[in-house]
Order: sequence, then structure tokens, then C-alpha cells
Amino acid sequence: MEIKNIQRKGKTTVVSVRTSVENSKWLAENNISPTLLFNEAIKELREKKN
Repeated sequence: MEIKNIQRKGKTTVVSVRTSVENSKWLAENNISPTLLFNEAIKELREKKN
């Protein structure tokens, strides 16, 4: 997974996920969208399963 593929692209979206404070801070510090991160993770899991 490439960080550039999961960084926010200028849109603001409200997403509710449960994670640790440490993970939340890391996402914010790296401008990473939780939604894009989730979508990339699902994509990779699907590829590994097939």
C-alpha cells in the first residue's frame, strides 16, 4: 500500500471508525483519509483472497 494512494484529496468527509488515539494522531499527521485507507486495505485483502 502506498501512502500517496490513501492521502486526502481535498474533500472533507465525516467518517466514524474506532481506533486508538495513537493511530488517530498518526492518520492526522500524515493527512491520511480513513476511508481511502479502508478502501485500499479491502482491495488488498480481496486480491490476496483470490
